[in-house]
Formats: sequence, C-alpha cells, structure tokens
Amino acid sequence: MVETDYPKVEMCSDGVAFLQVVDAIHPNFVPMVRVNFNGKNKDDFARNLKILDDCITKLKLQKQISVPNMANGKFQFNMDFLQWLYDYSQRTSPNFGTFYNGYQRRLEAYKKQNNLTSLSGFQIQMSPHLVPNKSSYRKNEQQQDEQPLSEEEQEEIKNQKHPLLKNINQKMQQQQQQINMQLQMQQNQQQQYQNTSNIFTSDPQYQSDIYSAQNESQIPIKEINEQRKTQLQDLVQSLESELTSQLFNHKMFLEDIQQIEEERNFYYQKLRQIEELCKKRKKPGPVKNEVVQILSSTPEDFIENS
Repeated sequence: MVETDYPKVEMCSDGVAFLQVVDAIHPNFVPMVRVNFNGKNKDDFARNLKILDDCITKLKLQKQISVPNMANGKFQFNMDFLQWLYDYSQRTSPNFGTFYNGYQRRLEAYKKQNNLTSLSGFQIQMSPHLVPNKSSYRKNEQQQDEQPLSEEEQEEIKNQKHPLLKNINQKMQQQQQQINMQLQMQQNQQQQYQNTSNIFTSDPQYQSDIYSAQNESQIPIKEINEQRKTQLQDLVQSLESELTSQLFNHKMFLEDIQQIEEERNFYYQKLRQIEELCKKRKKPGPVKNEVVQILSSTPEDFIENS
C-alpha cells in the first residue's frame, strides 16, 4: 500500500507507515515534511508518533495512541494500532492505496526537508525498510525528480510503442498467438470428427448395427443387476442369521453369569452362618452337627430360582 518493507510488526514503531496510510486516506493532511525517515532511536520514533497522534486528534477519531509503548517497539501496542488502522481504512476508503505512490511521497518530503531541487548525486539517508525492495526503485532513486513525460512520450505510450512496453507487448502477442493456434487446432479436430461421424451415421447398415447393439447390450445389464440383487439379499440374510446367533449366545452368557452370582451368594451366606455359630458358642465341644445342619439346609427361594 505505502511501498514499505517492514520485516516485523515491532519496527512499525517508527510511525512512518502509519502516517502514510493516513496520508493516503486523507491526501495532504499529514505534514510529511516533519516526518523523520531515518529514525535511529525511540526518541525519533516518539516524535513521528506524536505527529500521528495530532492527526488522529484533528480528524476527531476515537482512538488513543500509547506513544511511549509504541515507540519502545512493543508488539501488542503496535499490532493493536495496525489492526485498528486497517479497519478504519476499509471503512473509510477501501481502495486508498490504488493511486498512492508511497515511495515517491517520501522522496518529495525528503527533498523539501533538505532544500533540494534534485536528488541527482545526493545520497539518500533513509531507513532500509522504507526503500522498496525492487530493483527498479533502486536504479531510479536519483531520477525521481525528472520532469513529467512530454506529449510525444505520452502519445507513444498510448500507441503502445514506448520502449518500456516493448517486452510486455511481445509477451502478449506470443500468448495471443498460442491461444489462436490452440483454438484453430480444436476447430480442426472438431470438424474432422464431425465429417467422420457424418460418413458413418449416414450409412443405414451402421444405424441398424447400432440399434441392435444397444438392444443386445441391455440384456446382460439386466442379468448383472439381478445377480447383484440376489447376492445382496443372500448377504443380508447371512448377516441377520449371524446377528441372531450372537444375540442368543449373549443372552445365554448373561444367564450363566446370573446363576454363578446366585450360587456365590448362597455359599457365602453359609459361611457367614457358620462364622456366627462359632462366635456365639461359649462351651467347648464339637460343632459338627450344627455345621452339617447349616450346610444341608436350602432356602426355598434358592430352590425356586434354581
């Protein structure tokens, strides 16, 4: 948008990119002559950010700028303002950067700062990320102050005869020729196919063969469909029988588990009764008869369940 090359968000703390976005949205509103394009420390950055803060205030925008935090290169504050500025630009002027030449604008301000009428033979001192990473800019840095194109040059550009457009025109012509050749080949193939088709389709014997072939081809298709239908039905029946068998086995397994649990509880109760008998018996002597009686007794509910 403004032709800068910041490697990371924290370096936006110099304020130049922010100022130029505002300058692009509101032309000639930002005093670019006061902007330091070669800031070295946070004090230089703070002065640029103060200019930005003044512009935001004059535009009566509801946005506070934390100059100290942004000048110190804190990511959170610079990222917050960058997001806000992007949102503001999209709401105000979505196409603000279409006709804005950011690098040229910086060079014009730089010349005014140094009272220069031309940059020829003058070494520009500007932060590296403010110089676009394009060879065309680096080669023509010293030629940005040239006079506007003459009427003859403008006419040459309109007629597409200017040297700058020569390579572009050649590539466009080559691409157009390739497209035309491909279209011609497709038309020839289509015409050849149509001629061949007309020769065969006009023959009555050919039409008769086609009709008979279509009728014959329907017979095996029906047979194949019937075979597939039968196979699917057999598969469904097989799966149903297998599922029924698994459900029956599962039911029997649950019944066996229930029976085992009942037997376990039954014998555990016998042991509890024998244990209570031993605790209550105070006189020494054999307890065989009582133990046999406990073991031989069977509850009625257990007999019914069994």
